Amino acid sequence: MAQYYYTIATLPFFSYDVASGIRSEDFLARCAEDMSDAAYRSLRCAKLDISDQEEGELPAFLISWYRFEQELRNELIRSRAPGLGMDAATYLRPGEGPTGIEEIVRDALGQPTPLQAEDVLNKARWRKLEEMEVGHYFDLQRMMIIYLKLQLLERKGAFRPELGTERFEEIYADVREAVASASSTGNGES
Repeated sequence: MAQYYYTIATLPFFSYDVASGIRSEDFLARCAEDMSDAAYRSLRCAKLDISDQEEGELPAFLISWYRFEQELRNELIRSRAPGLGMDAATYLRPGEGPTGIEEIVRDALGQPTPLQAEDVLNKARWRKLEEMEVGHYFDLQRMMIIYLKLQLLERKGAFRPELGTERFEEIYADVREAVASASSTGNGES
């Protein structure tokens, strides 16, 4: 099995709370130079977006990662559907069923803002990747974990509270305007 000592040793430090000095695409470019074609293809399969992933020829690590992500998403569906008056079974993907993820989802859905809920979910993903990293220091699995973590940091960095607040204020202003308009025409009175 190939080892990627140099590539891993030369990466800048990063953690969930400390942004990386390297983007996921730059990491891929660096890996393209150091890896065999087969290993590089496997690395590129490591994605946060699991919507188009088939387990067929994936490495065992990625199958395990995608199953975790699928169960997390399924639990979100099971938890949210009743409140929306929807049948969860319509949206669930095949999976193993409850796997201890319920507490993570309960914690996320109990957060006061969507941003804080997303942070709870992303931290759970990060912890799962750290668990899967144990014993893998310079191998392909570690490279996949690094790539997934970099994507997770980019996802986290894409959320901008100020833009969310701005969008909320726009929507709220539209609602107030609609209520004022309806009230002035007599359509909004009970």
